[in-house]
Amino acid sequence: MASDLDPPSDVLLELGRLVWAAINLEGDVYAVCRSIRPRDPEKRRKGRPGREAFDDLPIGTVISHAFEDLGTWPPSDLRSRAEAWLANARDALEERNAVVHSTPVTYAAIPGEVPVDPPPGPELMNFPRSGERPMVRTSLTVDGLGEIRRRTEAPQAESLTLGGELWRARP
Repeated sequence: MASDLDPPSDVLLELGRLVWAAINLEGDVYAVCRSIRPRDPEKRRKGRPGREAFDDLPIGTVISHAFEDLGTWPPSDLRSRAEAWLANARDALEERNAVVHSTPVTYAAIPGEVPVDPPPGPELMNFPRSGERPMVRTSLTVDGLGEIRRRTEAPQAESLTLGGELWRARP
């Protein structure tokens, strides 16, 4: 059943921290991807279709293009690090999506039905549009959201260094 109760303030604060971390990670992903292969935004604006500009594409598409671009680079430690970083960033942003595009749910006993003991606490449930991914349940607690926030913050520590190394090493 959808919830009409607001979560406690500490939970809302953690949700805000998660969203803030994701906003920052998206900016880092765009920068790292531009370091792998810069694209000319003017070409996009002049009506030429293609993948020339990054900032007007969804972040998932930008990451996919960056993986394709890295595939043209010779094998190296830097390429492997960049691929691992992009995979971690993509996974963190998908987790963020599962939270932000979810439905709040609070369980209540239904008379005449077998009760769940103990009943689960409030959750966020994400039902992906396609059948490619399973439903995602996130505990609507500081700990539940905090785990996702920490995974979202993790790639940020290396983004500036990695972006600079990729820029200097472009083929």
